[in-house]
Amino acid sequence: MNYRITNNPDETRVQLFESLSLKDHQEFRRLVEEVMKAKSRQVAVDLTDLKTVDSAGLGLLVVLNQQLTKAGRKVKLRHPGEAVARLLSIVQFHKVCTIEP
Repeated sequence: MNYRITNNPDETRVQLFESLSLKDHQEFRRLVEEVMKAKSRQVAVDLTDLKTVDSAGLGLLVVLNQQLTKAGRKVKLRHPGEAVARLLSIVQFHKVCTIEP
């Protein structure tokens, strides 16, 4: 997993690249720490360039959502590709957070 974080007053944007799986948990923890330091009330996770995600990767997204929700912030997943969108649909991830096509 690679990522890029862009901060502005209205929104923190997180771009995820390649894949998200159990092997990425340490790096994802660093991502969560960086995002938590940002002051914007909304976080958009751009999934455009995320090609694969497994069940552990979904769990990491749940952790991010939980941490931000506890802090009174909102999370949106944006632009999942076809394969990732299909998985999010199967596990009904829309019940966890907002997903924008």
